[in-house]
Amino acid sequence: MEEMTEWSMMTVGNCLEPITLRGTHKVLSRDYQSSGNYPIVDQGQNLVAGWTDDETGVVSSDLPVVVFGDHTRALKYVDFPFVRGADGTQVLKPKAGIDTLFFYYACRAIDLPSRGYNRHFRNLKEREIPIPSLREQRGIAHVLRRIDNVLSLQDKQLRTLAELKRAAMRTLFTRGLRSEPQKETEIGPVPDSWAVSTLGAMAKLERGRFMHRPRNEPRFYGGATPFIQTGDVVRSGGRIREFVQTLNEDGVAISRVFPVGTVLITIAANIGFTGILHF
Repeated sequence: MEEMTEWSMMTVGNCLEPITLRGTHKVLSRDYQSSGNYPIVDQGQNLVAGWTDDETGVVSSDLPVVVFGDHTRALKYVDFPFVRGADGTQVLKPKAGIDTLFFYYACRAIDLPSRGYNRHFRNLKEREIPIPSLREQRGIAHVLRRIDNVLSLQDKQLRTLAELKRAAMRTLFTRGLRSEPQKETEIGPVPDSWAVSTLGAMAKLERGRFMHRPRNEPRFYGGATPFIQTGDVVRSGGRIREFVQTLNEDGVAISRVFPVGTVLITIAANIGFTGILHF
């Protein structure tokens, strides 16, 4: 039987070694391209945020690394050459004796509370993670990577189902259920017995509100009231059951509370995503 080694604890900051990145140039979000020679990794949720042809910012040494979003708390394991997106993109390399993939999963296991759009890297560096033997690290990382691969496959299947659902919705909203004759309208063909109306005639339209600037003022956050943002709607799949930020009483006073069942539609960043509030 293999003898188990005792695990030690280290702060994230003490796990890191200084690295000198060849690619010092960072790409502004307005300069992201839909295609190019080099992927851009930033602090957003997607692994690759865009593309560029500018090779002056390519990070190709010391791979693999972990990228941490200073504002978003997003963590990414990157084992391919990339260019950094500007603002809040921290590149982390663990010391010898610490497997990079294990370090990535250990950091993901940290419950790091959101501080709004403030920076989080200092808080991350102060948190502790367990450090087993290198062999155990690699074994743990291997298992977790396999689980991630299975989840990724499930995500692809869910996206395929979502595409099928959209196709079914297009058919249902143009042909209906009774295969009756169609008529042409300003929004395209619809069943002859259907009426066409505006959103304003069918529902009360209101905008969300958060009056204070800057938006990241800490004194408004950390209370009991969910603060729904565009990212929450995008991730909801149509049913908003989760949130990542809350407001206290001061925050609620400069915002607006909406009841259960309200349909939210995003009008900035990711435009046109919808979700029904479940709280």
